[in-house]
Amino acid sequence: SKQMDRQEELLDEVINKVMMGPSTTKSITEEEIDQCPLFMTRIPRDHENNPDLAGLQSLIYENETPESLAIQWKELGNEEFKKGPKHYNNALIHYTRAIDAKPNDPPLLSQLLSNRAAINLTKGNFGKVEEDCKLALENDPTNVKAAFRLVKALTSLQRLPDAIKYCDTGLKIDPENGALKSEREKLVARYDEEVRIIKKKRLEEEARQKAELLITGAIELRGLKRGKSLFQEISQYGNGQPILQSDLSLSWPVLFLYPEPQQSDFLSSFHELESFEEYLDRLFPVEGPPCVWDPNHRFRADRVEVYCLTNATKSNREKTWNVGQWKKIDRKSTLGETLQL
Repeated sequence: SKQMDRQEELLDEVINKVMMGPSTTKSITEEEIDQCPLFMTRIPRDHENNPDLAGLQSLIYENETPESLAIQWKELGNEEFKKGPKHYNNALIHYTRAIDAKPNDPPLLSQLLSNRAAINLTKGNFGKVEEDCKLALENDPTNVKAAFRLVKALTSLQRLPDAIKYCDTGLKIDPENGALKSEREKLVARYDEEVRIIKKKRLEEEARQKAELLITGAIELRGLKRGKSLFQEISQYGNGQPILQSDLSLSWPVLFLYPEPQQSDFLSSFHELESFEEYLDRLFPVEGPPCVWDPNHRFRADRVEVYCLTNATKSNREKTWNVGQWKKIDRKSTLGETLQL
């Protein structure tokens, strides 16, 4: 083929250059030299589709057994791995070729799978690490490195019980393995904490649901109905839900609006037996100092009138308001009495 002819031509030119000096050779580039399998300094990315490289490899490995081939690829992989992270891809290729050689030697195959798992662990390919390490342990149940790498992968996958299980597997192989002991101790502490948090949340949710049932029952006994909060202030200061007291009475969140620009008060807990007069006496005392926003003391308990907005609802779908009615109430009325309006 033309490609083979060019390879032979390149080889002749390089030999001439070495034997007789550069003056007797044609002009050849470093790129062309690097394409010749005999002078390659690195494995090309398309090595699977390079017929010249495949032919050379077949000559080199013609009389090799699957086991001897696997060992050679393994050694090449080890050399690349020792060179550092920039060479990990080459190491991965070598280890994969060693595995693909299908050596009939379970401990050797286990080492190869574990070595490939080590590369994939650095790349974050935790699923592949799990697959290779489990297969490595099947081929050699004494491969403690495979067990440790599997633990690291499962930990990264947030599968803590499985990670602890394989810590135990590794410690059965090597009971004095310090790395596995340390890893197991950390995993157990982390898992126990996660279990504690889950249990706490479950208990809190159960308590919340129980309290919600009790509150719903108390509201229904009073003949009342709840809707969504109509004012932004309610959601800003709490969940807008009433509080069931130990004596089964209710305290409600109440929003007070004043006829002054941007003036309001939010009470998260207004007891149903408390009157509005009691609240007004505390907030707007007749003899006491005025509010900061009322320097002229226009608001006094004996002057303030109270209105309650009843039956006001908002449709989320239509985004429309049912304005309801503003009803003037007696200041001596309790909140519970007012809610019956």
